[in-house]
Amino acid sequence: MFNYRDGHCQARWAVGDHYEIRRPLILLDQPGRGQGDLIAGNPPRNIAVSPARAAWPHNALEPTYSWNNIYTPTGASVDLKVNPTNVWIEVEGRDFYNNTPMPGYKPYVYPHPLVRAAATPGQASKKS
Repeated sequence: MFNYRDGHCQARWAVGDHYEIRRPLILLDQPGRGQGDLIAGNPPRNIAVSPARAAWPHNALEPTYSWNNIYTPTGASVDLKVNPTNVWIEVEGRDFYNNTPMPGYKPYVYPHPLVRAAATPGQASKKS
């Protein structure tokens, strides 16, 4: 068995070879991950790596935050949940946070300060 630790080597497959994926820790573009290196070309290459080659795109951690989400008919809190098959991949407290406001969040002012008068639903603006 040959282990690929850094992505610099290419697989050399032969009849009868086996390939196993063992409990990945982070998946490409999984929920809670965001901006990463640019992948372009045919075949796809990581442009941020010199020379450009097939390499992990280093998706940044951008957790999802959920708070004040209430199911009105019952008053129950609506929280983010992980599918039981993904409990090792999506981790609460790292990839998502329940009942936690996003740091730096500023609520919208309503009505917006640039709006002079509240518009009535269905009212069309009139021009002279």
